[in-house]
Amino acid sequence: ACENDDSPIGIRDAALIDVLAGCGLRRTEIVSLDFETLSITERSFKVLGKGNKERLSFIPSGAWSRLSRWLEHSGHGQGALFTRIRRHDAITDGRLSAQAIYHILHTRAAEAQVEKFSPHDLRRTYATTLFDKGVDIITVKDALGHESVSTTQKYDKRGTDRMKQASEHINYL
Repeated sequence: ACENDDSPIGIRDAALIDVLAGCGLRRTEIVSLDFETLSITERSFKVLGKGNKERLSFIPSGAWSRLSRWLEHSGHGQGALFTRIRRHDAITDGRLSAQAIYHILHTRAAEAQVEKFSPHDLRRTYATTLFDKGVDIITVKDALGHESVSTTQKYDKRGTDRMKQASEHINYL
């Protein structure tokens, strides 16, 4: 839906959704991102998570492409990374609120004719995708900024298929 919207809002929303899904960020984390937290050479953010714990979050290439387009289009070089856009496509310096993230996702879901989803749904999808790709639980824990592996385990939504696939690796004959 965002790709069909070439306005500043479409460009921002595409970058926002792709960064949420591609980095597994919480909604409070994405709205607190500043230009100063971005490393262009490392393609990463310094994310301030729960308990004021800082972690590094690397940006996948698809999200990087959309984010770069937003950076070029926004014309900002400091302050909030994702900003509000007023009438007539006027890009402001104002930071998006955490509630605005919900509104953007619900609006885009309706446009795309898909079931409503939340920022945390994207976070769980991020974690499950990493698990599907064979990434170990400690790396997923660190990427999500979790304190405990037991919290990270709750994000594993692969079901019993993973156990069936694992059993195929065992052959004692």
